[in-house]
Amino acid sequence: MSKEIYDPIHDFIHITPLMRQVIDTPEFQRLRELKQLGATYFVFPSATHSRFAHSLGVSHLAGKLMETLQKNQKKLQISERDIELTRIAALVHDIGHGPFSHLYDDHIRSCGEDDHEVRGCKTFKKMVTKYQLPLEPVEVEKIILMINPDDTVKNMWSYQIVANKMCQIDVDKLDYIRRDCYHLGIKMSCGFSRLITAARVVTTPEGREVLGWPKKLEFNIFNLFAARYRLHKQVYNHHAIKAHEFIIVQILNKIKNSLKSKTWKLTDASIMCGLHHQFSELYEKLQTRQIAKLVGEIVVKLPHQSYKPEDPNPRTILDHIIQVTKIGFAGGNENPLNQVYYYTKDEQNIGLRISPQNNSFCVPARHQELIVRMYSKTGSVSKHKQSWLDIKKKWC
Repeated sequence: MSKEIYDPIHDFIHITPLMRQVIDTPEFQRLRELKQLGATYFVFPSATHSRFAHSLGVSHLAGKLMETLQKNQKKLQISERDIELTRIAALVHDIGHGPFSHLYDDHIRSCGEDDHEVRGCKTFKKMVTKYQLPLEPVEVEKIILMINPDDTVKNMWSYQIVANKMCQIDVDKLDYIRRDCYHLGIKMSCGFSRLITAARVVTTPEGREVLGWPKKLEFNIFNLFAARYRLHKQVYNHHAIKAHEFIIVQILNKIKNSLKSKTWKLTDASIMCGLHHQFSELYEKLQTRQIAKLVGEIVVKLPHQSYKPEDPNPRTILDHIIQVTKIGFAGGNENPLNQVYYYTKDEQNIGLRISPQNNSFCVPARHQELIVRMYSKTGSVSKHKQSWLDIKKKWC
């Protein structure tokens, strides 16, 4: 039996019977206990929305995008089953996240341990067998590749909807940017709905069929990545949030060492439970805001000779902490604005790349930067001033 779930971002979200089977499992319900923005609520109190709600929203947008393509491009022969499979991939794309999400993967995950995408795919495979979900093996493999596209499929349009590893425009990003802004109280000039309703499958000069957008939406796409940059700059990487994370990482590491395995299956609530008396000193630091104090911060260009991704980060030296954070329009090393394919009114099926700098002097050529920070663990800022001047000299 189908049902509808109300969502403050997308209004009513239609759920198919098969989707309901997936939702009504412990593996998916666990997402209720994972905050979408991890420790952000320590600084922005309203940032308590869950990955459960986000996953429903991504599934909704995946369906809308597929319906757009189905309606406007009959030759693609998109069936209702194709739409449902894409929506299921969007639904379960985050089930592999550990407690405090990216914080777990970035700082707690052991060497050789799967990241959240691989964990999620393995978990979904087990769910299909455990709950006897009515999915054929070929459908399961397709869902897994939509969640985590490999090099063989990342340039194919049907594997760019949930996780677009070509140009980074996907329904995951479209939902979390709008949802995060809503809960943070950040006003948005547009909701990016036209990126759903105007998307088409276009053919590249190399003969590949990929997702493309009308050239007139070039500025909307720039706004999408600018919004992501703003969130990373002002919110996700706020210096006080990072200071709280230093303490949470200590708790996560201690729990991981005591449990030895399956730590990622824990939730935010299980980590922050006050019944862990052995962590009472760390909890008190969080509750009384006894966090590391920011000594100084600079922004430097990439590439930079001092930046080596393999170096320990953050790095503690005596009683201060050095942290280097890379942010920008998207992850990876490619500028996503240069990877987008556009089509024109006259050539709707042909996709061409456009350098945004050729059309506007206001669009930056660089798409990433480094934030270098020094924190004082003891809370004394003045005693670290000389050390901070030395760090600045190294990076400037």
